[in-house]
Amino acid sequence: MRVTTVVAAVLLLASSGIAEKLPQKVRSDGFVQSWLVLGPIGGEDRWTTDHLASAGGTAAAEPTPGEPLADLAWREVAIDDDGLLRLGEQNHSVAYACARLESGVERDVLLRLGVDDGYALWINGEKVAERHTNGSLKADQEQKVARLQAGINRIMLKVDNFTGGWGFYFRVVDLDKTPNVGPQGMRSWLKNPSEQEIANTPWDMGIVVPDTPIEATVRLSPKVVNPRISPMLFGSVVLWWEGYTAPVGDAESRTWKLFDEMGITCLRFPGGADCHPYRWESVAETKRVYQAAEMWKHWHTRTTPEGHYEYRTFLDLCRKYGIEPILQVSTMTYWAKQKGLIGWTSAAEDPNVLETVVQYAADWVRDARQNGYNVKYWEIGNEEGCYYAMTGQRYGQFVRKFVKAMKAVDPDIKIIATGHRHEWNMGLLKEAGDQIDYLSYHYWALHEPMEDYPPGLGLAPSKFFTPEDLQQAPLDQLYVSHLAAMDEGKKNLEYDLFTPIAELAPKTKVAWTEWNWPGFGSRFNYSIAQALLNVEQMMHMAAKDCRIGIYWAATGWNFQMLAIGQPYPYYPMGDAFRLMRQHLRGQMRQATVETPTVAVKEATVPLVRAHWCKDQKHWAVFVLNHHPTQPAKVTLPDLAKLVGKGEVTVTRLESPYLTQGAAENEAHADRHSVTDEKTDLTATPMELTLKPHSMAVIWRANDEQ
Repeated sequence: MRVTTVVAAVLLLASSGIAEKLPQKVRSDGFVQSWLVLGPIGGEDRWTTDHLASAGGTAAAEPTPGEPLADLAWREVAIDDDGLLRLGEQNHSVAYACARLESGVERDVLLRLGVDDGYALWINGEKVAERHTNGSLKADQEQKVARLQAGINRIMLKVDNFTGGWGFYFRVVDLDKTPNVGPQGMRSWLKNPSEQEIANTPWDMGIVVPDTPIEATVRLSPKVVNPRISPMLFGSVVLWWEGYTAPVGDAESRTWKLFDEMGITCLRFPGGADCHPYRWESVAETKRVYQAAEMWKHWHTRTTPEGHYEYRTFLDLCRKYGIEPILQVSTMTYWAKQKGLIGWTSAAEDPNVLETVVQYAADWVRDARQNGYNVKYWEIGNEEGCYYAMTGQRYGQFVRKFVKAMKAVDPDIKIIATGHRHEWNMGLLKEAGDQIDYLSYHYWALHEPMEDYPPGLGLAPSKFFTPEDLQQAPLDQLYVSHLAAMDEGKKNLEYDLFTPIAELAPKTKVAWTEWNWPGFGSRFNYSIAQALLNVEQMMHMAAKDCRIGIYWAATGWNFQMLAIGQPYPYYPMGDAFRLMRQHLRGQMRQATVETPTVAVKEATVPLVRAHWCKDQKHWAVFVLNHHPTQPAKVTLPDLAKLVGKGEVTVTRLESPYLTQGAAENEAHADRHSVTDEKTDLTATPMELTLKPHSMAVIWRANDEQ
């Protein structure tokens, strides 16, 4: 069983009797969880005496667990649940407390203390604070700004007690008072570790993932959660053929046939922020042209048009394969400005630009209509609430102008406006809720703030993990932390997205025009772990009656579904998408699961989850085992009662291991599999066993019940 940081085992070294300690993550609220304590030490001169003189002095002492000093020894003491480290009730005594904080980078931090009674504090041998007065014990009574170096920092406290209770609170937060969230997280050591020990000791997030097989009961109900799962939920983005230089002919013969096989129903074009560098101002000039700009630096510089879709080529392919196009018009202009320089100007920055880009949009609608493409769905910009200094209300004013000009050309088109946070959405819908058909949201799971990435889109998992966790944490702990972040994000979305629509524009529908789960970074990209998280994300979209869903991306950027150039066509998410397209239809119905859970900070995470849907000719139950290493025995006692007896198919998406990263994935063509098996459904409860990190779809077609 994995040893957790909260109750990390003390490894007894038989040869010396000295206790060693695995490192521990600083607790989510910033408290250091365990300290080495020496004391109590009494005497009239207790405060003025350096009791560590024989060990080199208080400023230089490097204590280890079990190390003797006079008639005492350094011992480990853990904090209480509320963060208090109790030192006892020894009157007129002092004690020393030592901890070591490992920081990935040099940083300024805020130390928040509550000490009974007096204290002196040293960091890396330098005294940074001292107070020798009587007082009460309360958390966060004082705060001090301190500098931590990259690597190991020794924290030494000397605490004096006059009378009564005795102890201290000590926690470390960032300067904005956010606990333990910075460019890299922190962990604590009881002894000064060597570089070898640091390198060989895995990061630990303080999460216990059970290491025994789990059992779960899935209870299905006929209660309808969503009466109609939209076919437009199965959309995607295609940015490039196979990178930047693949020929067009190869793209049509390979990529689009896979789109057809997957059942992709709609494609968003040009795709995200790419709607802005696309040369929209000339309908005749349809080749994609890029120019680097400071605000787009997180996308990197892309200057070659080779391999990029042209406007009419894209629409021709959509028409050939029966895929609905969703076109984005830009709120920016890309054109020759002063002194002949190519520059960017947004409508938010220059009011004169607005009339120009509105006319461009109307021209594109006209061109699509005149050439028989009859594009129905048009999106106004991309992530407008992130990049520009404007409110949702001002963007709503822009939208009204776009809608007026575009619908004057084609009154039957549908308008998608870009949403953001709650306040933005409220302003937009107050201003233009009667003008739009869909409010879009980008359902991303990112550790925010992400370098060069505007915060505020989708979920913010920083409550559950840090960038350092993404690089170092054990994969089982990191995975359940992502599940916790997903569950928390769902709660936020209920308010941010659905509340303003219900209040201000009840006829407006929801569109998730970008969604994915890339929060693992490169360690989990293209893995079955990412696929299972994405399945849960899409099930939430289906349950909440999302009408348009655009998975980022089919090809051309990170986290894509197609494995073009590999000996296999799909990454795990590609096969997961294909299975959902085949079986996620009809009515979304209610499913509850009795399952073991994992505690992740303030959240409780179920390890087995289930979803089911039904129409007149088909039903399907999706069961997911989110445990990374253990199988799950699942019982469905109600299935036969709801769908009738007879033969059913069980389709499994599995992997023999939890993948470590893209490099390892690429070396294994057989890293995941999709298999079908037939079984007979009887009146008795159905039972099946799911491998670790796998999904089973139980289904039957042509069911008339």
